[in-house]
Amino acid sequence: MKILKHGIVGRTTEGWFRYQAWPTVTRDEKGTLYAVCSGHRRAHVCPFGKDLMYVSHDGGESWSCPIIVADSYLDDRDAGICTWGESNMMVTWFNHPEDVYAMTHWRCADNTSPLAQGMRDYWKELDPETQYVYGAWCKFSHDNGKTWTEARRSPVSAPHGAIHLKDGRIFYVGSARYWGDLKQNSIQAFATADEGKSWEHLSEVPVLNEWKGIPLKGICEPHCVELPDGDILVGIRCCRTDNKDYQHITLTRSKDGGKTWSEPILMDDVIGAPPHFYLRKDGVLVLSYGRRIAPFGQYVRFSYDNGYTWTEDHMIRSAPDWDLGYPTSVELKDGSMLTAYYQKFENDPYNSILYTKWEMPEKK
Repeated sequence: MKILKHGIVGRTTEGWFRYQAWPTVTRDEKGTLYAVCSGHRRAHVCPFGKDLMYVSHDGGESWSCPIIVADSYLDDRDAGICTWGESNMMVTWFNHPEDVYAMTHWRCADNTSPLAQGMRDYWKELDPETQYVYGAWCKFSHDNGKTWTEARRSPVSAPHGAIHLKDGRIFYVGSARYWGDLKQNSIQAFATADEGKSWEHLSEVPVLNEWKGIPLKGICEPHCVELPDGDILVGIRCCRTDNKDYQHITLTRSKDGGKTWSEPILMDDVIGAPPHFYLRKDGVLVLSYGRRIAPFGQYVRFSYDNGYTWTEDHMIRSAPDWDLGYPTSVELKDGSMLTAYYQKFENDPYNSILYTKWEMPEKK
């Protein structure tokens, strides 16, 4: 593998709200790149998050100023995006109810803690309809993000969002978020044919609760891809209870459009999560993930057989500490790859959205 360039999607060097994280990058049919993330934040958990979008018309060499896509009274997190055609896109995100964040004590640093508490106190005075903004959400645009539909509730959320199927539907595998009687955080598969105005529940996706006698926890943050043969492959993040720093990915596959799934298997040689899949034009499947134990960094693997077997790790970029990851990859016009992720830039105290351009290695 050849690393071509490291660069910056979005970085803020002044002011209080410099933290950005959890990006997703995609490319439309004209070659324009779009990267979304949660930004204008103070910390990994804080009440200030907004969902931002950056745009590049030159293959990632330069990026626009951040465009605010979602900004509720709560912390808007985990922005995902998918595009289809020359002008259509869907952005997804979620937020918890205020009491969930209260239990974390709004882990803000230094002198912004009183401001965070003030925001919580003000939220409690809002009318109930305004307060009820928690859960999973989506918006649609048909002019490359210049204008958007109203925010629509979605049943699930996942950091990198939904996918657009060949049959025209939106397919979304994610963690259930305050939707009907679904168990909170269970992994569910849904589809919509009318851009989120209604949702069809397809199935509950099976998860792996134990591996070699070790209970697994933190089962969340799935991503899926539609393969050339019509299969849908899902990867799901999980953590080992014997060492919470060991994150892994489990895989399950559907051959009937998400109605039933194979028994999940654990990629035990992958230490990192959450997963993001990208199918190149040449049929190579790229899996991207972040590693939060040393050696910290952003990693990719490749599959030449629709996800049944995988190559070894390839590091895209090292990182200074554990607060990193959520890399997503996209193919550029010339066949090279761009991977966007979050980590600290050099000696910055806060995280930024960065990218790496690289070339595919030769198949061994």
